[in-house]
Parts: sequence; C-alpha cells; structure tokens
Amino acid sequence: MFRTLLAALALVLVLVPLSLRADGFIYIPEYPDVIRPPGRVRPVVRPHFPLSITRHRVHAEIAEGLVKTSVEETFYNSSARQLEGFYMFPLPDGAVASGFVMKIGGKEVKGEILEKDKARSIYEGIVRRAKDPGLLEYAGQGLVRARVFPIPARGEVEVSIEYVQELTPQGGLYLYRYPLSPGKHSMGPYKDVAFDVNISSSRVLRSINCISHKVGVHRAGDKKARVVFETPRLDSQGDFLLMWNVGEDALAPLCLAARGHEEKGYFNITLSPRVDAKKEKTPKDVVFVIDTSGSMRGHKIEQARKALVYCVEGLNEGDRFNIIDFSIEARKFAPALVDLNKDARARGLTYARSLESGSGTNLEEGLRFALADLKTPGRLQMVVVLTDGMPTIGVTDPGKILASIKQANTGKRRVFVFGVGQSLNAKLLDRIAGETRGTTEYIRDRENIELRLSAFYDKIDSPVLTNLRIKFPEGGVTDVFPRDLPDLFHGVQLSLFGRYQPGQVGGGNKNRTVLLSGKYLGEERTFEYSFDFSGEAGPGKDQLSRLWASRKIGYLLEQIRLNGGAGELKTEVIRLSKLHGIITPYTSYLIVEEGALVEDTPGPGAPHPLGTPRVRDAFGGGAGAGGRRKEARSRAAEAFDKDRGAGAVEASRAIEALKKSDLGGSSGKKSGEGQGGRELITRVGPFTFYLQGERWVDSRLTVKKSAMEPLKLAWLSKEYFEFLKAHPRAGRILALGSEITFIWNARVIRVASK
Repeated sequence: MFRTLLAALALVLVLVPLSLRADGFIYIPEYPDVIRPPGRVRPVVRPHFPLSITRHRVHAEIAEGLVKTSVEETFYNSSARQLEGFYMFPLPDGAVASGFVMKIGGKEVKGEILEKDKARSIYEGIVRRAKDPGLLEYAGQGLVRARVFPIPARGEVEVSIEYVQELTPQGGLYLYRYPLSPGKHSMGPYKDVAFDVNISSSRVLRSINCISHKVGVHRAGDKKARVVFETPRLDSQGDFLLMWNVGEDALAPLCLAARGHEEKGYFNITLSPRVDAKKEKTPKDVVFVIDTSGSMRGHKIEQARKALVYCVEGLNEGDRFNIIDFSIEARKFAPALVDLNKDARARGLTYARSLESGSGTNLEEGLRFALADLKTPGRLQMVVVLTDGMPTIGVTDPGKILASIKQANTGKRRVFVFGVGQSLNAKLLDRIAGETRGTTEYIRDRENIELRLSAFYDKIDSPVLTNLRIKFPEGGVTDVFPRDLPDLFHGVQLSLFGRYQPGQVGGGNKNRTVLLSGKYLGEERTFEYSFDFSGEAGPGKDQLSRLWASRKIGYLLEQIRLNGGAGELKTEVIRLSKLHGIITPYTSYLIVEEGALVEDTPGPGAPHPLGTPRVRDAFGGGAGAGGRRKEARSRAAEAFDKDRGAGAVEASRAIEALKKSDLGGSSGKKSGEGQGGRELITRVGPFTFYLQGERWVDSRLTVKKSAMEPLKLAWLSKEYFEFLKAHPRAGRILALGSEITFIWNARVIRVASK
C-alpha cells in the first residue's frame, strides 16, 4: 500500500546553483488490466503513464528578493479505470524545505521528502519495472512524493502547490527560474498554460529579460512590472527564466555568459537605457515619406493618414520635421525641415489629413528629397518610409535607386522602411534599410497600418544613446550580433549576442571589460563595464548557444539573399543549422541514417525551427507527405531567391524572425513532429538530437563524424546505471530512450537495448 505523505515545504534557493530542474508530475504504477483474449487467461499488465496536463497556471509575487509561487495543474486520466498514483516533485541539490503547501483535489495532503540516494533508487526502480527512462533526468536530485487517490476514470485531478523562495542578487541581477518539462511527463504537450509574474522593488527596475519564452512586460511606474506569458499549447522543453536588475545606471546592462562543451563560450548583453528626468529629450530630425500611389487607395491611405497624424502629434519640442508624399512625383510639405511649434504642427496635421492616392510609384525621388533635407551634422536624423508597391515611375532599376540613395545619404542617416502588402520588391526595401543601418517591417494586407507605424514611432520618440559602438579591449570576442548596432531609445531594450574565447584575463581575473560608446542625450560618452565571462555557473547556459546561432544564421542568410550566395556562407549556414536544429532553405529535410545528415531528401518530417511557425512556412519546413514537402521546399527555395512577391516578403520576414528569435513556447502542431505526431528532433540542454530510425543521435556527430571507438552500454544493464551514477548530469540525455548515441566528456557513448 502507498503511504500517505506531506503537508508543507518551502524552497530557499541561492540564485544560480539551486534552481529547480523539473516540473511536478503524477506517476501511475503498473497494475493488472484484465483482458481475456482467446487462449489466454493471465492478465496483461499495462502502465497508464503519463497523464495529460490540461491546465497549467503559475502565479508569482516577487517583492525584492522574496518570491511566493503558486502553481495549479490539472491532470486528465483518459483511461476507463480509476487510477492511483504518486505526485512527484524533484528537488535540486541543497534545497531546504519548510512551509510547503500541497493540495490534491482541493484537499491538503502530506508527503515525504526523500534524500538523493533514496530518490535515485526509486527512479531507477521505476525505470527497470516500467521501462520509463524519462525519470533518469532527475537522477542525483531529492524528491517530494505524495499519494494521489482517486484519479477518476476519464476524469481530472487538480494539484496546487505554493512555495516560497529567496532570490539572492548578484551584482544587482535577479533570476527567477520555474521548472518546465512539457511532453516529458504529460501525454502530449501542456495545454492552457499561463504565467503571471508581478515584480516590485524599492529600487528602480531596469532591464527585464526572459530568454526562454516570449513574454509581455507591462510596467507600472519604474519600480513595478508585470510579466505575462500565455499559450494554448506548450511543446518546448526548458525552464522559464526571467531576469532583471535594479539600480540607477544609465544603461543598466545585463550580461549572461555560458560555456558548454565547446571551445568557445557564448554571451548575451542586454541594454536598457534610462533618461534622466531632469534633462530634456534629445531633439531629432525626422522626415516622413508616404506612398500615395493608386494601390494605396481605400483603407490603406486612410490608415496611413491616421498613422502620420499620430506621429506629427507626437513630435517633441526641439524636433524638426517634414512630410514627403510620392506617386508619379514626390511632393513636399515644406521646402526644408520645419522647426516644431504650435503653428507648424497644425499645418503638418492639415497636410497629413489631406493626403490622397494618385498613380505611379516614384520611390527614388521621395527618398532623395527626404535625404536632401537631412544635412545638419550633430543631430539625430532619420527617414521613415511607408510604401505598398515597387517602383514604376522615374528611376526603377534597383541598382540605380540604391546608388542614388548612397550618393544622397552622405551623413549616414538611418532609413526605416514599412512595406505594406505583397506587391513589393522586398529585396530592394531590405537593402535600403540594411545599407542605411535602418530596419524593415512588413505589414500584411489585413494588418493595421496605423497601429504598426504608431507603435514604431513610440519607440523612436525619445532617443537616449545614438551612434552606438561596442569594444572589448582584451580581445577574444567574435561574431557579435546585430552587426550594425541600432540607436537606443527610452523604454526599448537592445540584446547583443556573441562568442568569446575563454581564458585568463588580467592575471587570472574572470571579468572582461566592455566599452559602450555613443551620443548619450546628445553628448559623446563612453560607458565602461566589467562582466563575469567565466560562464561557469551562469543562467541561460542551455539557451544562449541556440539564440546566438539563430542570429548568425539570420545574418548569413540575409547576406546570401541580398548580395549573392558565396559558397563558404552556405557551408556555414548548413553547419550551424545541423548543429543547433534550426531550419533554413538549405537544411529543410533530414534522412534517417545514423552518423549522417543529408538535405533535399524526402523523410518522415522536418527539423524543429527556431521562432514562429511562419519561419518554418517561409523556408518550406512543414510536415506531410514526401512529395508535398519536396514541392514546398522547392517553392521556398525559389521564393528565397526572388526579389518580389508574397514569397519574397515572407522570406524576408522569416530571416528577420531568426535575427530576433527567442525560445518562446510553440503553439499548434509541433514542428519537430512527423506523420503520426512522432517527434523527430529534440533539445537536451544546449544539445540537439535527431531521431534517425529508432535512435537519437547527437547533432555534433551528424556534423562531424568521430573516429573514436564508442563506449557501448546495454540499456538498463549494471554498467548503464554505474555510468549514470558516475555522471548524473547525463541522465537528461539517457532519459531520451533506449537507443542513443551521444558525446560525453569527449567520448562517444552508444546505448542500445539489444
């Protein structure tokens, strides 16, 4: 019989080392399910595990460094039998228990806390009996265990947990980590998932960064913030990692550095500028360039007028502006930039409201007129362009248009481009923005132009640090992205990713100096910081490598698409794509052959892309029959090379998504699944594994074969568990199943069931 177990537990955790490693789950032991087919009398034993998690709610209240987390989970029993099981909650090393509250089915229950050795024997015993290797990822951890009964047939049981933990800041940096392992111990993905985290501080909250999931951050003043995440389905595995810092620093940088098994480490620096309230906003010069061609007729021109009115109304004292609209020819609101005052704003608003659509698209003249207005050195100057078509009047050759812009843009003014619809020369617009250090945003026909343009203008309304440069005096840093650093505006964060060569700096000092220079509130200034680049125990170790890889792949694809495909660039894209499991036009499909990874071969599914489903769609990565996938891949490759049309626009958006991607939870069909819903690619920490036949293979072996003789381990053998005991961290890999080939401590390990 099961024992009745615990009532209360609190987790007091040191920031980085003592982070929870696993979500709670319900384990159903084996029991006899009587079936009497002809010729058989003995009952058949069937495990009913795991249960489905149909609702997952997390609410956290964070005041300074004290956190109270409330978790509500609903488990669904799809079988026709009432079940009995254990709710298990793996504990990290060193966790101290007190004040823990657990409710099952609305009733408070008691459980027991098991030390690591006893917990390991329980895990291993379950693995041996139930042939469930998934629990091995928790080897070497303690365990809270509680009996769950009854679990009604085709019914639900609710488990709610509340615990307290203390976060110890390091250099003003706080980390809140919540354990998540969807799909591992749920029949399918988690459903109906929501996080609601409230942060309050006696000091100013600065950078708030979640590198694991795509969250919304809502600030209530400068000392309170609410972070929310919602999705109807969560497939991706990985803890919820929320970081923030406090203080009065001008840029409030966050720095994360991580070293895996590779020679070089990865880093991420997040900047969050703050404007001194006593100083005025930095004045700027802005020219709005609006397409009024015939294709803008109707709702497009109406929304464009409203968006332009919003921008003119939002101009600040000291700003200068002009408006240029173009169709057959370009027309100017004023002969030159106008100093903002009450009369100028009123006239600008009247002009904006009077815009009408004509015919033709003279893009080159509109841009040339705009850049001619921006001649005053020492001021922040920018052009904002909105167009829905390709050039049809005046200079129409893309090469000549770019040459004209380059000649007119002697002061290196930034050009921000908004492309509306699909009748665009996407490559031309991307190159205009890229060569002027601006950005491109594409607005689909059904999207709200007014909302997108006004939201963009809100971001650039208050410049803080312009002409930004970054230097690493000690050297050893490569591949920093984005390549061209954007200007920083109040309330907008900038995230930089790069690689570094580990090693002693300054006679054994693990810190490295980072210099950030630019015009801060209009005055040239350099900020000097010292960051820990040891990467030994920093948060985000599992995520940084893939986030960096996505940005480099996005950059390389952009270079290939806009400037032609150099062989070495494609080779690097393919290498990174295989290693990190990121879909590209060159690595859309995999063949199931151990030790090899081949493109352009119809297979049972596609690799898991990083980013939104639109990244996958634009690059032809959807699952389906081999012929349909091959056809989709062909269309995607063709669109990638085209200058214009819907495919070209979506390819541009997909590249931009890679350059800005996060590890947000996916929704809808899991993109790493093949037919029948079988997962074909997965991540374990920083490593990618491909399912080749019935075997999971480490991507490092598919990129570069190893000549060393593998260490062979029979699944569930004595040697297998001895290896696990000696290397408990390898349990996360062994949890994949009974057929695995991977690299551990520079040695190839091959696990086989036969």
